[in-house]
Amino acid sequence: MGVGESLSKRLVAHRRARSASRRAREAFRAAYPDKRMHMGQVVLLDDFSVVTVWWDNNMRPNARSWWRVPSQDTQTCEELTLDAVSVILDVSSVR
Repeated sequence: MGVGESLSKRLVAHRRARSASRRAREAFRAAYPDKRMHMGQVVLLDDFSVVTVWWDNNMRPNARSWWRVPSQDTQTCEELTLDAVSVILDVSSVR
């Protein structure tokens, strides 16, 4: 793999992560319009991404939710339960 191919793959991954983060932010705001939040980790998988959203800074550890963001823009995001996300990610290490 040449330098150009490597750079191209990183650029595609970066754009995908930004898009997933934006879409998860929009979904979170639609579901919880009164909560302040900030975006956390974005994990890119083959057909979808998982985005962590942190909210309620008065809690320790901060409250968080996870959003499944499909790769296709025409599909909607869905909030994942802790059990569902635990199958995909090691959530115990995200603090």
